[in-house]
Amino acid sequence: ILYLAKLLGEAVRDGRLPRPRRTIRFMMGDECWGSMGYLACHPEKRHLCGIVADMIGTEKGDNAVLSLRYDPLSNWSFADAALFALAEIAGKESGEFAAEEVYVDVGTDNIIADPCFGVPTVALVASPTLSYHSSMDTPDRIEPAVLTRNALITGAYLWSMANADGQDCPYLAELIRRQTAHRLEGTAPRRKELLLQAQDRALSGLNLLGGSYPAPEEAVEPMPDYAKATGSRIPVRKVLGVLNLNGEYNG
Repeated sequence: ILYLAKLLGEAVRDGRLPRPRRTIRFMMGDECWGSMGYLACHPEKRHLCGIVADMIGTEKGDNAVLSLRYDPLSNWSFADAALFALAEIAGKESGEFAAEEVYVDVGTDNIIADPCFGVPTVALVASPTLSYHSSMDTPDRIEPAVLTRNALITGAYLWSMANADGQDCPYLAELIRRQTAHRLEGTAPRRKELLLQAQDRALSGLNLLGGSYPAPEEAVEPMPDYAKATGSRIPVRKVLGVLNLNGEYNG
């Protein structure tokens, strides 16, 4: 992360790259608590999207596979399309590699993709974590080819998202539709409905880049019977972040 910041900064200062249309902000905090805390304390900051690079220096040494973690369907966006396209390009450029698609979870920084924060944020994370976060996590375990490939994906994502505009929308829209079609294969009917709604949201998000796509119709889930019962309690969020039921919520 530091080296990407150094390279991009030097390239802009030297004139090898033009100044990006948007600010690229590099953040290194205390896992998801750091990024959630930053957004909670700086509501005035606007973010188009983000990417997490976490535990991406070792794979074979840990018998690990790179996971491409995407946004929740409630906040699906062009960021997901960009990540998977760049991973595909990296495979062609540096040699095919194993990767798995993983749904967003609460254990890493792309929890800020949750609609309560609303920042589409994808992630690169190698798993399982046999050596990471342990005394085995030493520099000699770094695999240069793995780190180079993952740094290229991350750097290309940062630069492309910092400069994307209306001219890129047709390409990103096609990627969104292609990935939706891929996920629709063999999917249950209710899941298909959610995927198509997510596709509409992702396409409308291209308007932030200068596109012209209709706003999706918001689907409203009917209230379940248990919520209608007398004395039922539904938690109401009082603070930003993951629900933890520690007394910070009203029933």
